[in-house]
Amino acid sequence: MTYALFYGIAGLYLMLMSFGILHRRYMAGWDGPRILALQIAAGGLIVLSFYYGWQAWFLTTEEGKQIIEMQERMRRQYMQDQR
Repeated sequence: MTYALFYGIAGLYLMLMSFGILHRRYMAGWDGPRILALQIAAGGLIVLSFYYGWQAWFLTTEEGKQIIEMQERMRRQYMQDQR
């Protein structure tokens, strides 16, 4: 959940910068392609935050708990096979 919050806040911050709401004087010197690149990066961070949020939610469901348990069993089996 930490990653979801971090990426979401960073994406929102960059998006507000690209729209000229934050740091107006600093952003006034930027041309169109740089602002577009900033908006694309902000959008990517927001999408990444939604992914990590979904993953955090999914791993709390019954199916997610079963997957975590299966991964743990496979890891233990692998470690035993390496000995």
